[in-house]
Amino acid sequence: MKPCWSFSSCLRLGGPALAALCLTASAEAATSRALVIGASAYDDAAVPALEGAGNDANLLYATLSQRWTTSDNIRVLANGAALERLPFVAAAPTRAAILSALADLAEQSRPGDRVLIAMSGHGAQLPINDPENHPEEPDGLDEIFLPVDVALDRSEGGLTIRNHITDDEMAVAIGAILAQGASVWLVVDACHSGTFERGTVVQGQPRFLDLRSVGPVVDGNASAPRAEDASLPADGYMDIPVPPGSGGTFVGFYASQPGQKTIELPFPAGAGEPDRVYGVLSYSLAHAMADADSASFADLARSVSRVYWSLGGGLPDPMFVGNLGARAMEESPQSRRFAVAWTASNQLSVLGGALSGLEHGSAVAVHLGDDAEPLFHAEVTELGLDRAEIEVVAGDPLRPDRSAELMAIEGLDPQRHRALWLADRAPALWAEAASPPLRAAPLRISMAGDVDSGALLATDAVTLVSSGEPADLRLMSAAGEIVATPEPGTDLPTIPLSVSVDAIAPVVDRLVRGRAVFRLARLFSATEIGSDLSASVTLADAGGPSCGAANGDSRASAPGRTTIRPCDQVFVTLTNSGPTPLDISPFYLDPTGALYYLTGYPDGRFFGLRLPAGGSADFTYVETGLPEEARASAGNMYLLMLAVPASEGNAYPVDFRFLEAAAPLTGNQRAAPGDDFGALLAAAAYETGTTRSVPDAIAGGALVIPLRVAQP
Repeated sequence: MKPCWSFSSCLRLGGPALAALCLTASAEAATSRALVIGASAYDDAAVPALEGAGNDANLLYATLSQRWTTSDNIRVLANGAALERLPFVAAAPTRAAILSALADLAEQSRPGDRVLIAMSGHGAQLPINDPENHPEEPDGLDEIFLPVDVALDRSEGGLTIRNHITDDEMAVAIGAILAQGASVWLVVDACHSGTFERGTVVQGQPRFLDLRSVGPVVDGNASAPRAEDASLPADGYMDIPVPPGSGGTFVGFYASQPGQKTIELPFPAGAGEPDRVYGVLSYSLAHAMADADSASFADLARSVSRVYWSLGGGLPDPMFVGNLGARAMEESPQSRRFAVAWTASNQLSVLGGALSGLEHGSAVAVHLGDDAEPLFHAEVTELGLDRAEIEVVAGDPLRPDRSAELMAIEGLDPQRHRALWLADRAPALWAEAASPPLRAAPLRISMAGDVDSGALLATDAVTLVSSGEPADLRLMSAAGEIVATPEPGTDLPTIPLSVSVDAIAPVVDRLVRGRAVFRLARLFSATEIGSDLSASVTLADAGGPSCGAANGDSRASAPGRTTIRPCDQVFVTLTNSGPTPLDISPFYLDPTGALYYLTGYPDGRFFGLRLPAGGSADFTYVETGLPEEARASAGNMYLLMLAVPASEGNAYPVDFRFLEAAAPLTGNQRAAPGDDFGALLAAAAYETGTTRSVPDAIAGGALVIPLRVAQP
């Protein structure tokens, strides 16, 4: 069985042949190019329109524009209403335009270049005329992509289809790029195997056209070349002719597994906009690329899978093939730039949102034209998927507002004329993400039904909003208990919970603390100390239903498994590649937002974990599974390694285990006196003191290890 729209299931690469293929040019010399295809509105009325495919193209263009150092080499072939957000007019994704663009990529590519091909639209299957001569297609079917000019001609004898693109045509086009020594990353948010549906997916629009339902189907295209045998292990994957020694590698990201439908879903757009439809893969990929830097495609694939999981059950599972160990096509520019717009409601907004890495309260510096000095500073007040409303920061000497000075020079009153002045200059304004605020924005909680509003009090860390407003956590009464459900796409590390009325306040306190520490760990993972940390995780079946104490070192008993189950023993090896010894505080952030200090190393009950320069250290723990209040069978959890330089005068490693406590402790915490990182963690977790510092000014770092825990 083949994956959903995988061009005969992706790639005929594997084993030693795969290992032999590597990039031959340096990453610094490589050029990144992208072809983004989104087929939404079809010329033939018999082909259902897809609202999300054009949105996918717009979203991926915006994401790549912010992640790559230049957008000059991003080509978009798409149609649909969403393309109004593009800074140019996109050409229609016709068969001729797509094949021509692929040929251009082959002509332009050089050894070491990196090419992304992203395709969103309808997929289908087409019988092969002579299946006996094509054993690579055991089901006798070609997978096809439907450009917008696909034509379906019905007659009494069946159906003739024209202007489609077969998997073999795509394979030949991709093989031509690989032959130049370039590497190809193929992202396909389309489907061919809708007849093999796994369960029922609610609200999902399938991206599949069942051609065979109308009778015999005939290929009306002129004869096209088929992909040559690559002479590599097939495993049912796509036949891509890779010339020996070309240096090109292939990676494929597909929206679903064999036998599953690819779907598109509505997602809350935020910022007062109606829901917006995206393909689940495109949405998850943009979210994963914005959330963190990925060293390899394997890292990025894990991030995409976590977004899928966070969206709830009933969705297809993405599939990733090819050389996943290769360096991901992310360039991490020095700053993220966004266009600025003036909305009809007299509000400044930036053309970037949650999927661009912005958060509620994110700081942005707004510039005018080529002026390197910010015109003013602003903060995000309303957050959407790809757009955010901002408000000018006033009265902060560290973030001056020069717009008032310029208006005064022009003889204008800033109080009376600011809106008109900004509206006139909006086309020349651009914004860049400034140093992120270390204090998280308040947790927005919505209460519905007969939930007693007195159960929670609004604080600096919690804001109560009405049921119709954007929220991070929604509370609703059910059978005498309160169900707490996190909104998809928020930074809240939790799964749906069901708790008593009396327990809801402690649960919210726990979420606030876990969220604050989780957020700081992600920010400090980008520091020099954070970059020096790495880890490997292995699992072993601990045995026994009682989840007893750690059972020696039997880590080989569960090789290759990545989802942790109750009673599993988890082994972690931490490595410090930097020149400075580090003191590590290992924490477990569970799927309900609870934070636990891990003591499974020598003297772990008393001190932190000392990690020598250039050395490694191990710790272990036994998984206990999800708590009773969890309303899910699985959830994301994280290991957070919080690190500070070891003090030469302190023989005992310091730690931050005080963060486990529900309230700040006074005394007896083993963080070094005056330790900036410890003070920052305490201020963020317990909303005390100030958190205005930036990570670069604090000697600290972190490593975030994402994992998955599930009930057996």
